[in-house]
Amino acid sequence: MYIFGAALLCTILPSQVAFTSLVSAGGVPTTAAYGLIALLRLTMTPNDFKSSKLRLGAFAKYFYVAAALFNALVFSVQVSPFFFPVTAETFNFVSGLLHFSPPPS
Repeated sequence: MYIFGAALLCTILPSQVAFTSLVSAGGVPTTAAYGLIALLRLTMTPNDFKSSKLRLGAFAKYFYVAAALFNALVFSVQVSPFFFPVTAETFNFVSGLLHFSPPPS
């Protein structure tokens, strides 16, 4: 397993596009998860979620909207192409990596 990982890393390091796409692919699920948490707190439990130590009070819904919009913006930047017009050198392969990744078991 370590040998396979090392070989994969050594073969993609010369390619700036592949390296940047893999770095973006590592952050995209985290960004999407944080945005989804804020969106679901806003839509599913806007007034019922009170288990946190520091309550947001009357500003909770505004913070949920701000967090969901900010994470949506960061997510869209992470999956967008690097430059326009899109060529093989500027294509961001995160969409392909996320599309073909297996679902969690």
